[in-house]
Amino acid sequence: MKKNKKIIIVVGIIITIFVSIILYMISRPMYSFDESILLDNEKEYEQIAKLCYKDYEKNNNGSVNVYLFSDENKIYRVAGEKYNKEYLDIDKDEINAVSIINKTFRIRKQSFNQIDVYENYVSFVPMAFNVSLVYSVDGSKPEYISRPDEIYDGRIYVKKIKGNWYFVSETLSL
Repeated sequence: MKKNKKIIIVVGIIITIFVSIILYMISRPMYSFDESILLDNEKEYEQIAKLCYKDYEKNNNGSVNVYLFSDENKIYRVAGEKYNKEYLDIDKDEINAVSIINKTFRIRKQSFNQIDVYENYVSFVPMAFNVSLVYSVDGSKPEYISRPDEIYDGRIYVKKIKGNWYFVSETLSL
C-alpha cells in the first residue's frame, strides 16, 4: 500500500512538473526583442509611426495600409490591387529617422520589412511576419501581431516596452 502511494505521489509530481514546463513554454514569446533598439531611438521610431498613422487617417480605405522604405530612405504607401507606389512627402529629419530605423531595427536577426497601419496600431514588421514592434496610438494593448487578417498557429504574447510601445510575438503552439 505504501509503495503504491509513493508511486502515485511521484507520478503526480512528474505530471505537475511536465504541465508546468508546457504552460511556461506556451506563455513565452517565440522571439525576443532588444528593447534598447527602441529606447535608444524612440524619437525616430515615434516620428515615423506618427507620420504613417497621419497618412493612414487621410488615405484609409477600410483595410491595412502598408508602408515600405525605398533605397533612398523615403517612405511609400503600397496601395491598390496593382500595388501602386505613392510616396509620402517627408522632410530631412524624417529621411534621417527612416535611415536610423533601417540601420537599427532587428528582430530574430531579421531587418525591417514594412509598416502595417490599421485602426489604432502602427506595426514595424521584420521579414518574419509573426513578430512586430507596435506603436499604439491611444496606448491600448494590441490584439494581433501586425494586422487583423494575419493567420498564425499560436496565441500572441504582448509586452509593453514604454509609453505606447509594445513588443508582440506569436507564442509557441502545441
